Amino acid sequence: MRILHGSSGIRRSLAMSTATALASFGLAVLPATPAHALPIGCTGTETPGPDNIFCPLLLAGQTIKSGAGQDTITIGGDADGTIDAGGDADTVHIVGNINGQIDLGSGNDVFTAAGSTSALAPGPTVHDAGPAVHGGDGNDIFDMGAWNSGTVYGEGGDDAFDAYSITRLPTAPPSALGGDGNDTFGRRTFFPMAAAAYGDQSAIQGQLGNDIIRGGICILSVVEGNDGNDSISFIDSNGCILRGGDGNDKLHVGAEATGEVNGGPGNDMCTEDLPFFGTEEACEPDTPAPSHAPRNGSQQDPASGSITRA
Repeated sequence: MRILHGSSGIRRSLAMSTATALASFGLAVLPATPAHALPIGCTGTETPGPDNIFCPLLLAGQTIKSGAGQDTITIGGDADGTIDAGGDADTVHIVGNINGQIDLGSGNDVFTAAGSTSALAPGPTVHDAGPAVHGGDGNDIFDMGAWNSGTVYGEGGDDAFDAYSITRLPTAPPSALGGDGNDTFGRRTFFPMAAAAYGDQSAIQGQLGNDIIRGGICILSVVEGNDGNDSISFIDSNGCILRGGDGNDKLHVGAEATGEVNGGPGNDMCTEDLPFFGTEEACEPDTPAPSHAPRNGSQQDPASGSITRA
């Protein structure tokens, strides 16, 4: 007979008996499973540290959750599922079309779709009303091909957006929202961005901050700077509405200048390269004030312009 001394011996005996009982039912021999596993066909790991994940495609209902760490996620085809990149500076690259939800999380992230910025031909598209990309906090970069409906949210930080075309389809939400921070739309100069929409809808909104919005062609769209001292410039405006919003804004349109330019509240400046055939509102004169100031002791009536000498 084995005699157990003290309470510690009794505890060890109970633990051994419990483990033996669980093993007899096959419960103690199961290996631990991770909280989330990659979809079938994907390579890489999901860890709290840096991850390198590749999936040939991401089907609807499938999810990638890379967690914290500087992760790189590549989808070789269409992305119809959900990507949660977590915190830190992540890179997400989509080769095919996007129909799902992408959350870059906090950090200075890079999101690319439809190839590199050096490609001169539009690539795959982001389409339908459902797709969305969220930048989260941080200075994010969005480099896209054709953005057809869906919404990209810059959110917090000074974000930069590039696209060959940004189009808003009927009944769809705005296509690109800068959020907080001083955002830039159209970083490229050699292949400028095009914006288009249908039915007096907004394709681009700078929202808060001193934003820069510049592009090549704006067609039947609404581009808004919103709050802040914004700069909006398009080489060609065909039936577009450019709205500066609150703040001291600068608005510029070039050839085929038709549509509407509205500076909004604030001390705004509106300029055109050619005679403007649309309407211009809430824009201060872009020419300097007359240099002939009244002499000392004189007063000028601002309404009539007449000078009354003292």
